[in-house]
Amino acid sequence: MFDTSRNALGVGKGHRAAAVEEAMRRAIAALPNELVRSITWDQGKEMANDRSFTVTTRVSFYF
Repeated sequence: MFDTSRNALGVGKGHRAAAVEEAMRRAIAALPNELVRSITWDQGKEMANDRSFTVTTRVSFYF
């Protein structure tokens, strides 16, 4: 079962953009390539680094 809690990525309190980006990189690294095409996210401040993440991982974000 998928953990849908706010800390599913293992990010501590505050959800700062840099911490969320690093946690997202770790999370997608564990997935098979065919499952990693894009990510849909709400418009929270924690994804302020979405462009950096996309450039580094080649995974697109949609808000």
